[in-house]
Amino acid sequence: MARRTAVIPEEFVSSYFSKTPDTGAQDIENQISRLLHESNYSDDTKAKLLSQLLLKYQHIINEPKPPLRVTIEESKEQGQELPRSNTLEDSILREIILSVPTNFQKFIQPIVEKLKTRSYAWNEYGELMKDSEIIKGTNVIDLFSYLMRNVKKGYEPYGFAVFWKGIKEIKIPTRWIGNQKLVRDLEFDVNIEEDENKIDITSLERIRISKAKKSFRRGYLPGWSDEAFKISKVYPSHPTTFELQDLKSETIKGRFYAEELQKISKRSDDYWHVEKVLKTKGRGSKKEYYVKWKGFDNRFNSWVKAAWMK
Repeated sequence: MARRTAVIPEEFVSSYFSKTPDTGAQDIENQISRLLHESNYSDDTKAKLLSQLLLKYQHIINEPKPPLRVTIEESKEQGQELPRSNTLEDSILREIILSVPTNFQKFIQPIVEKLKTRSYAWNEYGELMKDSEIIKGTNVIDLFSYLMRNVKKGYEPYGFAVFWKGIKEIKIPTRWIGNQKLVRDLEFDVNIEEDENKIDITSLERIRISKAKKSFRRGYLPGWSDEAFKISKVYPSHPTTFELQDLKSETIKGRFYAEELQKISKRSDDYWHVEKVLKTKGRGSKKEYYVKWKGFDNRFNSWVKAAWMK
């Protein structure tokens, strides 16, 4: 809160905070003094009069002073209005939140933030915008309300197809959506997409991992890993993810999407490349090499017959 300054004339200060009692109190003090030292009243009479004078004195002393009226001067800094950012956007956002059921209100903010990453927004009139282009006649409050309410009858609000495309792009959990018809449509679209990219797990014995998976490779290179893996577990999420093990049955950290995996033919041997021959033993038909396999770590170093080398 900004501080406010009151400018008070000097003479007001001296009069308001007087060091001497006011006239009424001074008169009573003089009466008390004369009663005690100069009067010829009896002691009982003096006591009664003194009691009355003391009550008057206390009343005068304790009576509140009238308020001092002063002029308040606003500082220049206080008078200047501070700029407020995103006021209109915040106002529309509040309207959106209030337009949806209470149990879905907590999902509005994260959905809005995700939509912004796909260049979806709204203008000061609440019209939907995509890539800074206004979708005329739309109302984001109506769009979010339709998304979050389990509407069984009626029509989609104008421009909902564009808005719905953005919702599908950000891949939010279906539990964030209140309109069950939209949830069913979304799950149907996901199932079709998964069927198109589905890996035949039952017949899959060896797979490779995309080198674009940074958490797997130290560097970032295009193409696929030389090392082979096997799928150890399937997670029925949307989209489906897979847990992998290397050929020594050690689980690989993290989960992988179907598009990050590549089938390897069981008969193919073009992925068993030797990076380096470390040792040699034997002669003739018994000659063997101790090799390091390309793309594999030292745990997989092994002896192979020279006749197997191509």
